[in-house]
Order: sequence, then C-alpha cells, then structure tokens
Amino acid sequence: MVVDENAVAANYMASEYNLHWVPTQYFDGGQIVGVGGSVGTGAILSHLQTCGARPVPSFGMKVDLTWLGKGSIQVRVDMADNARPNAPGQPAGETEGGKDVVYNFTSSCTDPDGDQVFYRFDWGDGEVSSWTGPYNSGDPGPGSHTWTTSGVYDIKVQSRDEWGFESSWSDPHQITIHEYVAGDADGNGVVNILDVTFIINYLYKNGPPPNPFEAADADGSGSRNILDVTYIINYLYKEGPPPIYT
Repeated sequence: MVVDENAVAANYMASEYNLHWVPTQYFDGGQIVGVGGSVGTGAILSHLQTCGARPVPSFGMKVDLTWLGKGSIQVRVDMADNARPNAPGQPAGETEGGKDVVYNFTSSCTDPDGDQVFYRFDWGDGEVSSWTGPYNSGDPGPGSHTWTTSGVYDIKVQSRDEWGFESSWSDPHQITIHEYVAGDADGNGVVNILDVTFIINYLYKNGPPPNPFEAADADGSGSRNILDVTYIINYLYKEGPPPIYT
C-alpha cells in the first residue's frame, strides 16, 4: 500500500533524476518500510529493523513461457518452499591412471525435499563438467574425464535441485595421473592380450622394448620378465589385481 508523497524527497528526485513522484512509504508483509521522511527517523529505523528480523524461508521458483501466437505469451510461475540439496558424497573411482585415458566416477546426494537432482564435477585441472541429470534423490550420478597432463588432481562434485538451488562441494577424491598406463606395454592406451604378446616378443624374440619401460612392469617388481606376462593374464582373464604403477 503506497501512501502520501513527501515534498522534500519528491523535489530531490525531480531535480536530480527527473522523476516527478516518489512514495514516502510502502507496506512489506505487514511491516512499514519508510522511504523519504514523513515519519520520524527513529520510527523508520524501527520498522526497517523489524522487517529485516523476520525469518524468510527459502523458496524455489520456476517460470515457464509458452508462445501462443499472434503476439501472446503464456507465463506460468510455480513457487514452493525449498531447501538446498545435501553435499554429495566423495566421488568414487580410480586413484591412479595414465594420461589420455577416460576414467569414470560416481557420486550421490539426498535432497531434503525429495526433489530430483543434477550433478557436475570439478576435475581439478581447471575443467568443470556440465550439469547432468535429473536423478532421483539418493541415486548416483556419473561423470567421466580424461587428463592430458600427468599430476595429482582433486575431484569434487556438486549437486543442484530442480529449482536451481546448489549444494556445497563434496570432499575431494584424489587421483594420480602418470605419463603411461601400467601394463600397457605396447603403448596403445589399453591393457589387453596384445600387451602379453608385446612383452613375450621383447623378452624372447628381440622385439622392441616397452616405452616407457615402467609400463611393462605389471607386477611392480622393478623388472620386466615372464611374471609380468602371468600377472597381466591373471588380471585380464582371472579377476586378478590391476597392473601396478611404479
């Protein structure tokens, strides 16, 4: 509710800003907020403090615009009380790897209101993924990334609910990226039966050496021998442990 004009304020606005009317006060949720000077200074401060002290619940708002044709637009506004999603859990995934290889990670969070959520990942190398989703509250969201430079990186994830409210970032998950892929003796970026053949050719048939040498040390013993062949076969076909970075 707008009430009387204050002459001093009106004259100032007219001369300084070429605005020829200004309200003295208006009502905000039942609390008077003074604008101008028609009520005493103490009263204005009191009303402002009272207004500012009110609890204001978080709410979400969605605006949907539909073109109806012939210059008409339908505007739909939805509003609801809303709380931010909880911080996602620490991402789960590999702790070591080689550069130029795709690695996959997952994380999940719950939303206090049961809203669907989206996820995005900070990969620690200056890149942040786009939002993916929506997923149901509590369901994991995936992310994948390739590092092109060796180093140690902290991976974090953030969630956002369907109203646009964002959570804080998760605790970091650390991954060490090496110049090579452990067990990838032929240097094609993956560990498979061709690496077994490559090591055998190197050891017994004067084949070319692994590059780098560490890639063929699959068992982490510090040397390249037939035990590395056995180790890779066990990893590929018998659910053995993955090759070791040295």
